[in-house]
Amino acid sequence: MAKANPLVALGVPQSEIEDAIQNAAEAKAAKRDLAKKMVAHAKGESPVDHGDYAAAWYVDEDRRGNVRIVNDNFKAHWIEDGTGGSSPTPEFAVAAKTAIAFGGTAGDVINKPRK
Repeated sequence: MAKANPLVALGVPQSEIEDAIQNAAEAKAAKRDLAKKMVAHAKGESPVDHGDYAAAWYVDEDRRGNVRIVNDNFKAHWIEDGTGGSSPTPEFAVAAKTAIAFGGTAGDVINKPRK
């Protein structure tokens, strides 16, 4: 037999608790779905002559359900920000354009790996 939820004794109906749990699962699913759309957008913005870079976009989710889109290709930083020198790579700003397309800003882009 299941143990009674102590929040019910404090006046929180079991139905409200179950709704909160369901909504949390729905929110996590919605974040995953949005992140998948952002990955598709980033792949579409990626330069075609760097196919391995475009293919490296994916959704990363931590244990708490926080999601982010990631490109860990070794040249991602160069393609995002551009390079200098005698044969410079232009700044493609794929992550920044993707963030802006989905209501964010270029400042929302984290351009370093998670530790």
